[in-house]
Amino acid sequence: MRVIAGTAPALSKDGYCIATIERSDRTYSTWATTERQCASSDRHWGQLVDGIVVSAPTVGPHLSGEDITLPATDAAGVQSFEISSELNGKGLGFGERFWKYIGRGDISTLFPSGAVPTAIEYEDRYLATPIACALLVEAVSAIKSYFQATGEWPDVRVKVATMLIDEGKTQRNRGAWWSDWGLTKQRDQALEAAFKYCGIEASVKSTDRRNLIHGRRLSVHLQGGGQLVVWLDQGWSYWSMANHHRHTMLASFDMRAPVPTLGETLAEFRLDIQGHELPTQVFVERLETL
Repeated sequence: MRVIAGTAPALSKDGYCIATIERSDRTYSTWATTERQCASSDRHWGQLVDGIVVSAPTVGPHLSGEDITLPATDAAGVQSFEISSELNGKGLGFGERFWKYIGRGDISTLFPSGAVPTAIEYEDRYLATPIACALLVEAVSAIKSYFQATGEWPDVRVKVATMLIDEGKTQRNRGAWWSDWGLTKQRDQALEAAFKYCGIEASVKSTDRRNLIHGRRLSVHLQGGGQLVVWLDQGWSYWSMANHHRHTMLASFDMRAPVPTLGETLAEFRLDIQGHELPTQVFVERLETL
């Protein structure tokens, strides 16, 4: 297979051509995006951040005959991890297990000397249950604990962007860790209170679905302008309460409690969690300052 430069087929709307493929039967399909950087033939080619990608049968492009040579990626590149039961265990401590796992046993491989966080952002349309919120708090708190141990944790601000809750949706059970939150304001305030309980200043912004990226992305901004970006294929919602806790009092989550109590309950996270037989994927990338 060859990758050849050329002029893309005409697009019906504003956008950028990522690629056109030619099949053995001489038919063509073209992929296009609204995001310029995704369509650039450099190390960001095909890496979608905020735009959309569409494809359709098209005519063939006008080829220049010049082979395209993509630049080599940096040493770290994008690392992928397949996870099923590897992080099973107590909820409190999940964050440390998570970072050690994707750091291949050593968190310092993710945060080398001088790579101190300045801000953390998380985007996820489906941050809908207490257990998903608690896992997010655990993951961020583990970063804080790691850097506090070396006295390097500055005043890091955390921002969470998620989707408005459908408050008209009927729920038979609102009293369990796996239940959907009933109110957007309640979820947002409880999550902020959980971070505050852990000594972290956080803001949660809920917005319409169309204003959020489709992926689940955790971005750790570092001193010097770089980022550690973690994409979670199914978000924190992949993990659930361990089966041996489902029919015990630990399964209960009182959503009628005051906001500070809800935050403390999320932060203390006194139950076991488990993955599933079918794995989920996590992708890790380090972005350096250009």
